[in-house]
Order: sequence, then C-alpha cells, then structure tokens
Amino acid sequence: MNPVEMNLLEAAKQELIRSNRDYRHPFNLMTLATIDAKTGYPQVRTVVMRHIDSLLSVLFYSDSRSPKIAQIEKNNLTSLIWYHPKRKLQVRMDCIAHIVEEKSQLYKDHLIKVKHSKSVSDYKSSLAPGTELNGLEVKHRDEIHFSLIQLNPTLIDILQLSNEGHQRSLYIKANEQWQESILVP
Repeated sequence: MNPVEMNLLEAAKQELIRSNRDYRHPFNLMTLATIDAKTGYPQVRTVVMRHIDSLLSVLFYSDSRSPKIAQIEKNNLTSLIWYHPKRKLQVRMDCIAHIVEEKSQLYKDHLIKVKHSKSVSDYKSSLAPGTELNGLEVKHRDEIHFSLIQLNPTLIDILQLSNEGHQRSLYIKANEQWQESILVP
C-alpha cells in the first residue's frame, strides 16, 4: 500500500519494523542527536539501529566509553531521524534514552549476539572512541566495552513527500496512545 494512502504513523511503523529483517533497508541507519553538557551544542552522528519493536522502542549499541554514553547519562533527551529516499519518507522522533543495565536479560541477549559477530572487535579497542592517536597504536583486548541503549519515543514527526502533495503529521504520546495532529508540510 502506498504510504500516502494510509495513516502516516502506520506507514512509518511498517517501514521501521521491516528494517529489522532487511539489512539493506535505509532505516537500518539512523541519525542520533544528543546534547554535549560541556558545550551545550547538539552532537549528531549516524548509528546502526539494532532493533525496533511494535511500541517503536529503538535499540542501538555503543562502546561504553563513547562520548554519547556520557552525554546520555547527563541528559537523556535525544532525537532521531530516518529518511527513506525511494519512499520519500522522513521520520523524526524525540526520545528518552535509557542505558540498559548489564544484569538485565535484554543486555545479556544482545551481548551474546555481539560476542558471536564480526563487530565484537569494535568494542575491544584499547582506546576509547574519539581518543587522539598521536602515534598511539590501537590494540584489541579481551575486555568488551559494550553498551545497549534503548530509546523510547515521546514525539514522532512524519513527513511524506509526494508529487500529489506532501503530508505531515505530528504524534505525541499521551496515556500510552499516540495523539495525531496534521501539520502543514
């Protein structure tokens, strides 16, 4: 079904959920914004979405020493954006970030996936992400610096571009339900 013909939230949700099983889907990569408490500036980067559920709760991984982890610990308000170039669908979310506790089953399940993947070396670097090299050599150790971050949306802004007329809707979560406002694109 064409996204223009259905509720924008359902169209976006359908594409987001599809990205769980299609690794080439454009929504596998998302842009995450956090706030740097030292400078006050937003810090924006592309991260790999590892999973999104039916409630639109998003999971992604990070090196636990990454600046984004410290930023989330100081201010857990984040924003995400995805864009699907073929469908001309943009999805923005404001979320509350939560670093999943190491003792939780969710964390353990994802850590096992990482340990059995090629990307495990990404979390075994002797140096933290963003460290200036200055001739230092990056070595890989046995210790895994892994964090699982869960993002729970509070607001979703969806824009559908179309030659027949753009559509835009804003969804705000109230009492566990999404309240829609149709906006001028």
